[in-house]
Amino acid sequence: MRGFNWRSEALRSHFLCTSCRQQIIAERSFNGSRFLHLSPTTRLSADNASIVTPTPEIPPRPSQWNLQAEIQARSLAARSGRHGTSPPGSSATFADSEESARQREVAFYRVLQDAQPDQVMETLLDPRNAPFVQTMPDDAFASALLLLSPEHFVHPYRDLHAPLHPRTVQVKGYRTLEEIIAIFTQKLRAIVDLRRETRGIGLVEYNHLLRCAASMGNGKMASTVWAQMEADHVEPNLESYNHLLESLVWDGALTGLERHRLRVSPFYYRKRRFYDTSPGFQGFGTGARSVRKQVQDVFNRMASRGIHGDASTFIHLFLASARVGYVIGMKAVLKTAWNLDVDQLLRDPGQHPPLIEYDRSSPYFPTEDLLFAIAHGFGVNSNMTAAFQTIDFFSKQYQIDIPERVWIELFRRAYVLSKRRFGPDADRMAKGSVPRTILSGIVELMSSEPHKVQPTVEIYRMLARNAYDKQRLGEFGRHIEDAFKVWRRTRERRREARKKVEQHLGAPLTALVTQPPSRTTLDAAMQSPRFWHAMYEYDLAWLEFIQQTILMEKIVRLGLIQPRWPGKTWGYRVLPRFLAEWKDFAPQQYSFTTGDRRGTVQIHGASTWDHENLRTHQNVPMRWSLDGERPAEGEEVEPEDAFLWEKLLSSSATREYMAREPFRSLLWRHRATATDKLLLAEEARSQSGEGIQERRRELLRQRGLPAPQSIETYTMSMTRIYPPPSASSS
Repeated sequence: MRGFNWRSEALRSHFLCTSCRQQIIAERSFNGSRFLHLSPTTRLSADNASIVTPTPEIPPRPSQWNLQAEIQARSLAARSGRHGTSPPGSSATFADSEESARQREVAFYRVLQDAQPDQVMETLLDPRNAPFVQTMPDDAFASALLLLSPEHFVHPYRDLHAPLHPRTVQVKGYRTLEEIIAIFTQKLRAIVDLRRETRGIGLVEYNHLLRCAASMGNGKMASTVWAQMEADHVEPNLESYNHLLESLVWDGALTGLERHRLRVSPFYYRKRRFYDTSPGFQGFGTGARSVRKQVQDVFNRMASRGIHGDASTFIHLFLASARVGYVIGMKAVLKTAWNLDVDQLLRDPGQHPPLIEYDRSSPYFPTEDLLFAIAHGFGVNSNMTAAFQTIDFFSKQYQIDIPERVWIELFRRAYVLSKRRFGPDADRMAKGSVPRTILSGIVELMSSEPHKVQPTVEIYRMLARNAYDKQRLGEFGRHIEDAFKVWRRTRERRREARKKVEQHLGAPLTALVTQPPSRTTLDAAMQSPRFWHAMYEYDLAWLEFIQQTILMEKIVRLGLIQPRWPGKTWGYRVLPRFLAEWKDFAPQQYSFTTGDRRGTVQIHGASTWDHENLRTHQNVPMRWSLDGERPAEGEEVEPEDAFLWEKLLSSSATREYMAREPFRSLLWRHRATATDKLLLAEEARSQSGEGIQERRRELLRQRGLPAPQSIETYTMSMTRIYPPPSASSS
C-alpha cells in the first residue's frame, strides 16, 4: 500500500532543508498550471530559513497584482517623502526623526489594538513598520498574525464565487477566486518572511499558516509548511494535524473548474488517478495517489505520537473515504465515532439505537461541520437518501440546527442528480438519480419551521432551469419573481453598506464625483478602523450584488432561449412583455423562436451575452414596466457604483488615495481591468524626462500586463462596451 511519505514520494521537490526556503504556492486559474510560483519578497540569511523557497522565475499571469512591485513602490514613496513624510531634501526626514519614529511606533501598536484585519494587514506590510514587525514581542506578533484569518480574507469570497463558473467571472471582468487567494497568500508570506529575518516563528504561527492552507484547499502549501515545521523541530499538536488533513481532503476542490468536478464517477475517478493529471483534476487524487491513503497515513502518524483525534479528525477521515468512493469507510467512521449505522437507519429508522451521548463541551460532540460533511460526502457519491436521513437523525439526536450552507449543499447535490443524462455513459452517470420534484421539496422544507432558511438566488436559478427543462412557463415565472425579490434585498443591503462608507467620506458617492473629499477627510477616514470595516462590509455586499446580478441574467437568458414554451401566444404577446420587463438583464443582441415555432427572430444590438456589461447605460439594472417605458413600481434609476469609483480614480484630487488601501483592494476586485489600467496610466504620466516609454513598459511588466505601444491605447481599450470615464483626461 502506498503511504504518504513525507521525505520522498509525496513531497519530493517540496521538501525543504535548513539551508533553503520553500515557497508557499497559490493555485493558478482553471486553464493553466495548477500551482502559481510566487517570487520571493525579501532576502533571508541562511540561519533564518523562510517557509518559502525561491523557484525559477516564472512570468506572472496577466492582470495579477505584483506584491513585490507594490512593496518597492511603497519604500520609494517613503524615501521620497510621500504619504506624510517630510519633503525630499529636508534636514529632518521621517526616517531620521526620533520623534516621528516614536509616533509611528505608537500608531503601529494602536492599529494592532484596534484589531481591524485589513488595516492590520497593511500596517504589517508597510516597509516603514518593518523594524517594529521584526522586533515586536512574540505574543504580540502571534496575536497580529491571527487577525489575518481565512475567515475574513478567504471564506466570504470563496462562498460568493461558488455558484459562478470561473469563465463567467473572467468574462465579466472581475478578479477570480484564485487571484484573490494568491494575493492573500503573497501578503501573508511577505509578513512571515519579514519576521523570520530576525526571529523564528512557533507553533501558533505554523498552525495559522496550516489553517490558511486548509481554507484555500492548498495541499501543497500545507505540505510545505509542515516540512518547515519538521526542519525547525516544532512539535505539531492536534490542531496541526487537523489542518493538514483538511488541506489534503479539500486539495484543489474549492477553486477553478475542480470545484465543479467533485462527483465520484468512473470518468472523474480515472482522470484523478494519474500522476500527470489534466488541468481541472490536479487536486486530490485517487487510485495510486489516493487521498484516502495519504490521510490514513497521517492519521497513523498522529496516533503513533499519542495524539487522539476529535470530531474534526473523524470528519476528515469521512471525507477522505468519500473522495475515492469508499462508502464502506464512510459508514465505518460514523459507526465508530457516533454509533450511527447508516444501513440500519435506511432500513428502519425507528429501530436504530440512540447515538453515543456526548456533552456539548466534548471534543467529539458533532457540529454543523459534520452535517455539511455528510451532505457533501453522500451527495458526491450519489446517495441523497443517506444524506437526508443521516443529517436529520444527527440533528434530532444532538439538537443541532441545520445551517444554511448545509441546505445549499443538499440542494446542489440533488440538482446534479436530478439532471437527465445522455451519451454512451448515461447509465453509469444516472446512478443515484432523484426525481425533479425533490428540488421543490427541499425548498419547502428549508423554508418552513423550524429551519426558516431563505432560498438564495442560486437556488431559484436552479429551480428556473428545472422549469425550463420541463417547459413550465408559469413555474418559471414564479421563480424569476422570487429571485428578483432576493436580488432587491441584496441591492438594498449594498446601499446601506455604501452609506456607511459615505458617512466617513462626508458626502454621497454621487456628490463626491463632482466635489471630491478633502485630503483632511480622506486622511482621517483612512486612519479610522471603523472606515476600514465599513469598506470591508461594502466590498462583500457589492460582490454579493454582482453575483446575484449575474445569476439573474442567467435566469432571463433561460426565458429567451427556450424554443418550446407552451402556448401559441408566447412569441407574440408574452415574449415582448418579458423583454420589456427584464431588458436590463439581457443584452441588446439576442434571438428567439416565434410562437408558432416556424422561425427564429434575430435582434442585433451593441451588446451580447459575452460582454462584460449587457447594458449600454451606466446605471444599476432594474425592472421595467410591461411596456418598457418607465421603471416598475418601487424601482428608480441609480448610477452603478463601479462607474462612480472609476471617476473618483481618474480625478486628480483623489487619484493618489484611490491607489492606496482600502480603496485599491475594493476597486481591484470589482473593476479589475479598468482600475489596473488607470493606475498604470497615472503612474506613467507622473514620470518625466528621458526613458518614459521604457518606464511605462516596466510598470506594465511588473504587474504582468502586456506592453502596448502606449499607455493611452491600453487605457482606451479597458472595456468592451462603454468608453472609460477617464478617456478624455487621458
